[in-house]
Amino acid sequence: MPARYFFRLFAIAVTCVFLFSTQAFAQTTAAVNGSVVDETGAPVSGVAVTLRGPATERTTTDAHGAFSFSGITPGIYALTASRTGYQTSIENDLTLLAGQNATVTVHMVAATFSSLQTIASVRTTNRGSLNTSPASVNVVTTQTFVDQGQPQVTRVLSQVPGLQISFPSNSANAAAPGAITVPNIRNATSYETASLIDGHPISVGQYGDNVTTFLNAFMFGSVEVVKGPGADALQVNNAIGGTTNFRTKDPTSQPYAGVLFGVSNHGGTISNFDFRDTVGKLGFVIDIATNNDPSALNGKSVYYDPSGGVIPAGYLSGNTGYTQIGNTQSHLPTQPQLLACCYTFDGGLYQNAQLYKLQYKFSQATRMTVSFMGSQTASDQNGNTGNLFQAQFIPGPGYTGSIPAGPLMYASIYPGAPQGEINNEPIFQAEASSTIGNNSILARFYTATVSRYQFGGTDPTGIDYNMVHLYGTSSGNGNVNQTFNGQAENVGYSDYYIEPELDKLKGASVQLQHPLGNNGVLTLSADRTFSQSTDYSIFPGADGPQTYYNNLFPGTSQILTTFLARGQFYIGSKLNLTLSDYFNTYDSTYAIGCPPNPNDPTICSKEADLTGAGVSFQTTRNTHNDPRLALVFRPNGASAIRFSAGSSIAPPFLGLLNQITSTPSFDANSGFAIESQSNGSIKPETGFGYDLGVDARVLDRQTVFSGDVYLTNLYNRFFGQTVNTGLTCAQVQCSNLGNVAPGNVPVLNQTNTNISNARFEGIELALRRQPAVGLGYDLSAALEKGYYYNLPPYFYCSVPGPGCTPDQNLNVIAGQNTNGLPVGFYNISYNGNMRIPYSQGNAEISYTFHDGAYVALGDTYYGKNNSLNEPPFGIGYATIRFPVTSAISLQLSGDNIFNAYSGILPVWGAGVPIDLYGGQTAATNGNVLGPATYRLILSTKLP
Repeated sequence: MPARYFFRLFAIAVTCVFLFSTQAFAQTTAAVNGSVVDETGAPVSGVAVTLRGPATERTTTDAHGAFSFSGITPGIYALTASRTGYQTSIENDLTLLAGQNATVTVHMVAATFSSLQTIASVRTTNRGSLNTSPASVNVVTTQTFVDQGQPQVTRVLSQVPGLQISFPSNSANAAAPGAITVPNIRNATSYETASLIDGHPISVGQYGDNVTTFLNAFMFGSVEVVKGPGADALQVNNAIGGTTNFRTKDPTSQPYAGVLFGVSNHGGTISNFDFRDTVGKLGFVIDIATNNDPSALNGKSVYYDPSGGVIPAGYLSGNTGYTQIGNTQSHLPTQPQLLACCYTFDGGLYQNAQLYKLQYKFSQATRMTVSFMGSQTASDQNGNTGNLFQAQFIPGPGYTGSIPAGPLMYASIYPGAPQGEINNEPIFQAEASSTIGNNSILARFYTATVSRYQFGGTDPTGIDYNMVHLYGTSSGNGNVNQTFNGQAENVGYSDYYIEPELDKLKGASVQLQHPLGNNGVLTLSADRTFSQSTDYSIFPGADGPQTYYNNLFPGTSQILTTFLARGQFYIGSKLNLTLSDYFNTYDSTYAIGCPPNPNDPTICSKEADLTGAGVSFQTTRNTHNDPRLALVFRPNGASAIRFSAGSSIAPPFLGLLNQITSTPSFDANSGFAIESQSNGSIKPETGFGYDLGVDARVLDRQTVFSGDVYLTNLYNRFFGQTVNTGLTCAQVQCSNLGNVAPGNVPVLNQTNTNISNARFEGIELALRRQPAVGLGYDLSAALEKGYYYNLPPYFYCSVPGPGCTPDQNLNVIAGQNTNGLPVGFYNISYNGNMRIPYSQGNAEISYTFHDGAYVALGDTYYGKNNSLNEPPFGIGYATIRFPVTSAISLQLSGDNIFNAYSGILPVWGAGVPIDLYGGQTAATNGNVLGPATYRLILSTKLP
């Protein structure tokens, strides 16, 4: 849909909003009584409170945090509360009626790095939350995760318009709780979406993105989803589409203790112990959670092709046939001659998570906070990455086994010893805030680590055996020529595999906030992060385990530095202006060459992979300036209009830079010799975006409408491109790997590079009512498009020139939504990474009773081009909770209650095909959500 249609639809929606929200006022007097409290509920004294509107009044809070105004002319006012050491709080839509005695509570948040919302809000009685910031912001509280019984963030965050938690590869199984998931905001891919915890970066490793799979939702007080260029984060690295900020829980002013325990219909358990308080000047948080989910896959058995296995008589081999999938260009193994029964899945995720936080208040404006958040997770890799093939079993002559010939489904898995993944993510942070004169000073130090260990098999030098029953005929290249009719055999596999990944990040930030009287705030800050990553894989080799491939060599690192100058100006009672400028510098150190392995010259030596010995590194530095402008205008007492424009960047991630220059390797199938080459001159991606939005109270004081229309132009997007060097194997040495390379074989060069002319555009709408008691609802939707245009000549051809044969980047079609990871590839068979849906939505209705009982029913919609490769579908969810006593509640929550795509493994060829250049298509796997999950949860708030 062209951008002009988005703007027309948005203009109609905004007009309707103002028809509902405009109000009139009489001209007699009113009064305001209020109090100012901090985030723990403690009163804040000495706060300068200003009321601006038809009249201007000023006062200061007393020792109990109280203030009052009387004899006020009715009208629309802005109430501003400011004090050194705290973020300024503003009520931009305070409406005073004749004879009214309004009561307001001002929540002042201590100056902190942990939140992206730089202006706090005032809470008035009987009102819904109204966004008056310059950015499109959605805040998801921990109560939302509890209400839906979700210990992981995937389902709930995908209900936010403009945000998708995607499954980033063809093999990610949405029915497995350990499947990899990543956030995408406003069409941007995972490395173009920033992820923060308490406002600071976290380790993103070789792909430049953060995996949300291993986050436990109970650790967080809220999740801030900030979209578009109106955001005021400390840095804009990777924030092309926006930022998700996971805020950990804070101490409370009064003792709070909660215990939650739940069981699922799949035999899983969840638990959470949450204790928070402030004793004297010391506040603390202790939160411990578990999520042990064996998943719907647990105990499920599948057939698999044992070809490549070994029995005492020798090696098995079957002549599996390949079939073209539909009208696509993809050929998949769908005619097995030999089957094994059976492989039984675990499929589970088993997690412990902890949050420990201490906060000491030296004075009202001086405090220090230290915290540790960690999680330790183990998951079944076969459950995460397995898939099924729709096949015809063709056992061959003489077969009489119990599995009949004909159609069946068999799995592509690692069938030997269990395949697993262990993930450990410790995060430490310390923050101090104080004042110097009327300036607020903040300083922060943080470290974040991802230690991820993937493994398979148990014997690095031998074979893992598994007792199974064999069916069909073994023939072909194996030395076992036999028909099996269900005989029990020990089948072994040389399946040893480990991949240790270690990502380390540490950083520091400093910030100065200088108040401009009652007219605004000037902020100066600096942030620097240093990250290191190593990632290598080990497989069995001829002489024992040897390093086969290194993704990131020891010594690979990045330093990102950001300087920010921001001015926030309050112009009268109706207009706020924010001007920001980010100056970014990033230094990247990456491998470009290595000594070859003596057993295989196409890969690096074992010593190079493990220790970095002999590896050649290169360091490049890039700088970029990113200005931003944002306006918020309040036309009446119930609405706010925002406009923002500005720039953001996505630096080249380490996996993109870490490309070893290799000798040409002859590929007998394609007829080419292909070499790789590192490209240190690759530029960062830059985006310049616009956002026009509105928030307004409609229908009643608790119903809020929100809408945004946006447009972002993206430059220098990362791509993998293959070009003809003009050389042949007669001119350069080609590595044959057992195949003779004719002298006339062309040599192609693969390298990562940039391409311009990409664009994101869309519209987001939401209507919400979330009262403490009564009827609530959430109706939200987004239409979005992310596409390329004006592609260069021969973009699809590795050998450019007249009559070239398109053979690369075939999934990129001008004007169509992104179909996959924008790093291109050569000789495509299939692809499905991070597809961006054209539409998404969520509809929920709920009711909260006076006694705390709660019921809700909702459905989340995923539109065309979703990352599950399925036609548009919805995921239904429901909750009913009722109090057993005043302190104990019982809750039943259901997920995927309508059983959408209720299989256990993705099915190859069953997904919606991807369009390819030239009218072709490629097959995809049809992902699954698994059958309905129900959790029975007992929760208590201890006295």
